[in-house]
Amino acid sequence: MTTFVFIHGAYHNEWCWHEVVNQIRVEGDKAVTVDLSAQSFDGSNVEVRDYIQEIIRIVNLQDEPIILVGHSLSGHFISAAADRIPAKISCLVYVSAVLLPSCKSAVDIPREEHEKPRTPEQIVVNGMKGYLAESETDIQSIVNYFYNCCPDELAREAVHRLGMQPILPTITPISLGANFARIRKVYIECLHDQVIFPSVQRKMWKAAGVDHVYSIATDHSPFLSNPTELVQRFLQIRDEIGRSV
Repeated sequence: MTTFVFIHGAYHNEWCWHEVVNQIRVEGDKAVTVDLSAQSFDGSNVEVRDYIQEIIRIVNLQDEPIILVGHSLSGHFISAAADRIPAKISCLVYVSAVLLPSCKSAVDIPREEHEKPRTPEQIVVNGMKGYLAESETDIQSIVNYFYNCCPDELAREAVHRLGMQPILPTITPISLGANFARIRKVYIECLHDQVIFPSVQRKMWKAAGVDHVYSIATDHSPFLSNPTELVQRFLQIRDEIGRSV
């Protein structure tokens, strides 16, 4: 049995992995989620180290080296966590995720001007930011941004489940050492992503020298738009690790 630990991205919560977790468990593997939402921390006072420590805490509860999966912003945090507990990690998996070198913050994603997305209107409150979803225009803008390959009803439900994201962890650089360089890394790029464009994803995984790349024809949220294909990629990664042991 393989253990997967899933970390959600900005504005989301553990709910986004629900279908993926169910399918992983049907396959006989263990699936664990980590909650990094603002509701679980002290809102605007949360720091990068709080996220990293929570990931480490959950990983250390597992009995064997695990596959640690990060989506979007959380890619930055799984890198830092894995660098500190390399023996507990069999593989890092980045799902359209931030993958940057040491001394960078998440806002240092390598984007040219034409690679900057059309971000829906945001609000900033007490050191946290979120998306306005009051009008039909607001909702459709968020759907087009995060969920452009999802069924409409599912996408709209997801919009109303989005929360606030503390700003400080997104602008704080992280340090990575030799341990991170030695850990196996796989990137799953999302080809219809309107948040982190495929060209930007490609820059990151090429610079990082990942061990393998999978491409899936989904938006930024494959756990909703095509969870079955996403799970198949996770199982392929599991099987590859098994063959290499």
